[in-house]
Amino acid sequence: MYKIEVIKKHLIDLLSALKNLKKYKNLEMSDLLDNLDLIWILERGIYLCIQNILDIFAHIVSSDLNLKWESYSDIAMELKRSNIISDEEKGLLILMAGFRNR
Repeated sequence: MYKIEVIKKHLIDLLSALKNLKKYKNLEMSDLLDNLDLIWILERGIYLCIQNILDIFAHIVSSDLNLKWESYSDIAMELKRSNIISDEEKGLLILMAGFRNR
């Protein structure tokens, strides 16, 4: 059984990162071209969001479904196999895991 406090912590962290990223929603590509600091800020914010999403799903897969996984893409596969997410969502999670691992 999953622990709600673990999921809550990751949701709070996810919402905090999203709130911070929201400040940059109106940026244009030209704003990024010569601003490496801004690129790093955005990359870190996106990374934190992805990490929290993957941590939530990893917790569910391990504790609630009692399944083993070795990589973040395995989490997406197990969630799909358990009919928790769609094929499209599985694909998105795999892409997110790939971005996170860069």
